[in-house]
Amino acid sequence: MKRRLLAAIVASGVALATTGAFAETWSVRETGAWHGRWILSSEGRGAWSGHGYVRSGGGEVRYDIEVIERGDTVAAHRTNSSDGNDCMFYWTRNSDSVSGDYFCRNGGPYHWSAVME
Repeated sequence: MKRRLLAAIVASGVALATTGAFAETWSVRETGAWHGRWILSSEGRGAWSGHGYVRSGGGEVRYDIEVIERGDTVAAHRTNSSDGNDCMFYWTRNSDSVSGDYFCRNGGPYHWSAVME
């Protein structure tokens, strides 16, 4: 059950059907020393939403996150960022993790990765 969401995202373009709502936590690393968590809940086939944060040194950014899978394209939209710097994340499918690039209002592309906790 702990890997349900990641399995749905890394599957070969096929989102797995889910029964009932569940939450998943991802450990996220962004460019530089930024690291944090995404807490996501299923919104139905191919869609998840939740919230997240990243920290670096004494700074912290909190935001909402929405993940959408359509065919081979998987993307996450970071909105309502506490620093006003909303982003779009894109990634490739791997067996136990995801990695890719993201673009923010302040630029990009930047690199990021995530693993299930």
